[in-house]
Amino acid sequence: MTIAPEASADSWAERPRLGAAMALAIAAIPVLGAILAAFVLHRLVPVPEALVGLVIRIVAIILVAVVVLVVVERFTRRLAPLAALLRMSLLFPDQAPSRFSTALRSGNSKQLAERVEEIKRTGLSLDPNEAAREVLELVSALSTHDPRTRGHSERVRAYAEMLGAELHLNEADRHRLRWASLLHDVGKLTVPHDVLNKPGKPTDEEWRQLQQHPIEGGRLVAPLADWLGDWSKASEQHHERWDGTGYPHKLAGTDISLAARIVSLVDAFEVMTAARSYKKAASPTTARQELLRCAGSHFDPEIVRAFLNISVGRLRWATGPPRSSGPG
Repeated sequence: MTIAPEASADSWAERPRLGAAMALAIAAIPVLGAILAAFVLHRLVPVPEALVGLVIRIVAIILVAVVVLVVVERFTRRLAPLAALLRMSLLFPDQAPSRFSTALRSGNSKQLAERVEEIKRTGLSLDPNEAAREVLELVSALSTHDPRTRGHSERVRAYAEMLGAELHLNEADRHRLRWASLLHDVGKLTVPHDVLNKPGKPTDEEWRQLQQHPIEGGRLVAPLADWLGDWSKASEQHHERWDGTGYPHKLAGTDISLAARIVSLVDAFEVMTAARSYKKAASPTTARQELLRCAGSHFDPEIVRAFLNISVGRLRWATGPPRSSGPG
């Protein structure tokens, strides 16, 4: 198991228990608020004798409880990104931003949508530290833009973390791998929402739009290239294949960055073990067999061997219950 580094001025230390507790609170508080509101009204509002009055009283209590549920849920939902950020261990180019303020910006859907549109037009900030903060906002925005991939990047990051340890990457490279896996799909923000969430097979034109997302991702994360080095190439290269049949550049073998070779594999594993509208989730065992079958064609054989050294038990724990995901 990877031990998270201690927090410092330029990093976030992983706080999984606090993150889990906050996620539980975010889910529970609106329900508890609604129950409390219903209980208070039940005690304060007299029970009428007439049947009509009794029905009106019940309906009124239910309506108030629903309103409280919706209002409180809108407030607590703004803190949902904080629960995810608390589960991350991340190194920043310079001063680490406040997790709380980053989460609040990510949780304000209107401001975030405006910010994303601005970033799509102008790109990330040229300042690496500011660009890193903006990337986290983009990852949060992707969950709204493409609901089927909600949590996808975070699960890819978790699998990449395990694989990085298995490959004996040094601490600096593992820090950068976390970023590479988190931001691998940010280019999807440039793909129309309807195309990403189309339930059926995409048309030729829609497929062309989908295949552009690695190039757009590479453009978006370019300001981080000096800091991340080759690890920044995961965004643009994670759909390349070992045998050269991938896209967008048809790179082959070790011409594909190590970052992309790692992310490509864990991305595929996550998608296979996620339920979609047209398929059931594959078991970790079945997905591992498919990775082995594609070793030497789709994936780097050495990366596959390293991933297969991770026990099925650990993968099952990380996978959790069947979930929904979109294309990787």
